[in-house]
Amino acid sequence: MGMTADEIVLAHPHLSLAQVHDALSYYYENIGTINEEIREGRRFVDELKKDYVSILELKRGSAANLQR
Repeated sequence: MGMTADEIVLAHPHLSLAQVHDALSYYYENIGTINEEIREGRRFVDELKKDYVSILELKRGSAANLQR
């Protein structure tokens, strides 16, 4: 997300700077695996979106249809 370790600690004060550095180190040591898991998660969500209609989108659509 482009944040520095210090910015992460400011945004999440329950974490120590050492914990953030440990997490970043783990990420960079396992970047391929983690990025693939992220892609799989996004594909899964995209598939769910095809099968399930968002209630919010239904309401938005109804409101848009009323305004026309």
